[in-house]
Amino acid sequence: MKKLVSKLVERHGSSLCTLVTVVAPVAVNNCRSRLYQPKEPEGLEDFVLAHKKKM
Repeated sequence: MKKLVSKLVERHGSSLCTLVTVVAPVAVNNCRSRLYQPKEPEGLEDFVLAHKKKM
């Protein structure tokens, strides 16, 4: 198994590095948006409604 992984990295190492460079930031942003849900402050709904009426 170690030889197989070694050959894979030797052959496709630069492509794998490029792929990881592109995928990592996207994955972090997607995971953060699903897991991080800040608490909604009290009175936010009233605040939004009041400002919508002014516009």
